[in-house]
Amino acid sequence: YLDKDSMNSWGYYPASVTDMEKCIGCANCAMMCPDLCITVERLDKDK
Repeated sequence: YLDKDSMNSWGYYPASVTDMEKCIGCANCAMMCPDLCITVERLDKDK
C-alpha cells in the first residue's frame, strides 16, 4: 500500500508492506513493480 503518513525526498508516498509477519524479504514485489517504486530494505529490530 502507499504510506500516506510519510513522503520521500522526491515528494512521493513510499510503498509499504501490509503484513510484516508474512514478508520474507525476497524482493519479488520490487522486481515485479512496473514503475520501480518499491525498494526492499532491512529494518533494525533494536530501534
